[in-house]
Amino acid sequence: MSNNSNLVFMNRIQLYDVLLYHSREGYLKAVLGGEQMGRVKLVRCFPYSMPDRLISIRTADTGKELLLLPSLDHLQEESRSAAMLELEREYMIPRIERILSIRKKGPEWIWSVDTDYGPSTLHMSILHEGIHELADGRWIVTDDDGRRFELSNVDRMDKQSREQWGKIG
Repeated sequence: MSNNSNLVFMNRIQLYDVLLYHSREGYLKAVLGGEQMGRVKLVRCFPYSMPDRLISIRTADTGKELLLLPSLDHLQEESRSAAMLELEREYMIPRIERILSIRKKGPEWIWSVDTDYGPSTLHMSILHEGIHELADGRWIVTDDDGRRFELSNVDRMDKQSREQWGKIG
């Protein structure tokens, strides 16, 4: 993943002594320094523009932080794959592929969109509070229910999508 920020990260030579894996039941589990930690959850820390960095490994039951990983690159391949799968499950963010309409109805804005997970409708009370730019040409759109969607490269979308986006820009 490209890093367009001005942040500088130190490169660690050794991999962390962490094993992440999914149990037969589908739970993410961890072994840290040879010690079985049981079920864990992963939490992405800010900034969201670097989703493979600053990953907190926490106990599933209490949320106690066990380790803060500077980058998924500090894990062996098997653990990195398990972490990426878990983060994808936890932080599923549909990508808006097409904007069918954006309209104001009473006090709310209603978006009709097609995403990579299928059609969806977003309801937003305060339009611009729910649209956050992550990087040039890439936004996270959050509706009133807290659902998050990624919107990027609007200039490459179809004419209708560009026109709808232009109504609120």
